[in-house]
Amino acid sequence: MLAHPHPKVLNRFPHAHKYKILTTTSPNSTMSSHPQDEVQHYSLTNPESFWAEQASHLYWHKKPSSTLTRTSKSLKSGIDHDHWEWFPDGEISTCYNCVDRHVEAGHGEHTAIIWDSPVAKTKQKFTYNQLQKEVETFAGVLREEGVKKGDVVLIYSEL
Repeated sequence: MLAHPHPKVLNRFPHAHKYKILTTTSPNSTMSSHPQDEVQHYSLTNPESFWAEQASHLYWHKKPSSTLTRTSKSLKSGIDHDHWEWFPDGEISTCYNCVDRHVEAGHGEHTAIIWDSPVAKTKQKFTYNQLQKEVETFAGVLREEGVKKGDVVLIYSEL
């Protein structure tokens, strides 16, 4: 059965109406597909357009000139394989997008993380302000340990 995209999907993805969305409901059913199914279908049908739309909601220090670059790479053995590079020349800060911009937008007191530990049997909420303070503290610790831009850091956390 073909379904029309949900209005919420069309608001976020104006081109979603171009894609046929198959549902598993019977032709006599009044049940429509779930918006999440429609978004997934759109992401699989046109991934480049889908991810370009998602990227438009983020702050980029340097916006990418393209969404996806497809090339071919050769292994030392001589075997060629397809290679994909998403947002190849874009520069972005995950931390800024996940924490700082929410504080700057006046949402610092909103919940950013809900930590729910069944092992410790505790739940705790962290606001964006609290999270930003913790991130800044930990960044300072890493700097004091000699970590520089471009270094790779592995954090192991026990349960």
